[in-house]
Amino acid sequence: MATKHISESTRYFFKYKNHAGKHYLYQQGSGCYKYTIFGKFYINNKECFKILGKGNDAFRGGKKGEYIVVEFTPIMNEKWGWYIVKLQEEKEVAAKREQEVVREREALGDQAEALRKYFTESPEKAEVWRMKALSKSHSKGRSWMRMKAANKVANGRFELLTLSVSDIWDIVNEFAKQ
Repeated sequence: MATKHISESTRYFFKYKNHAGKHYLYQQGSGCYKYTIFGKFYINNKECFKILGKGNDAFRGGKKGEYIVVEFTPIMNEKWGWYIVKLQEEKEVAAKREQEVVREREALGDQAEALRKYFTESPEKAEVWRMKALSKSHSKGRSWMRMKAANKVANGRFELLTLSVSDIWDIVNEFAKQ
């Protein structure tokens, strides 16, 4: 089965606004009013909602304050249930991936100690790291330092590196010749 194209506003609706209750229809645009995430989804899928109430709570009744209180109908699950299930599966995969990263970080142990051990074995490397990072622009030097530390203590994977660049600088300065 070919995957259906989902508009950006529909994706945002399911990620951030997928709940019954009070929803505003308009927001301030540049020079005009435009529909909110809910408003765009509501226009195209009115059959999925049961309106429980309408109102306007803007100062002096402006357009930006228009809202409706809604409840989902069974048609919502018939029409969009497949996408809701898909989003839940994506969240589960992301949670498993995060648990895996946490386990791998724990398996690496204390990264600060590993970096100190590396510089204890070859102290001249600390001065090389320091001079190389200082010879680059600030952001490039920080990125370079982070990359080198990830290669030495986190198997080359940035997501496993728990040391901040400031921590890495402190360790490098401990061993560098001042």
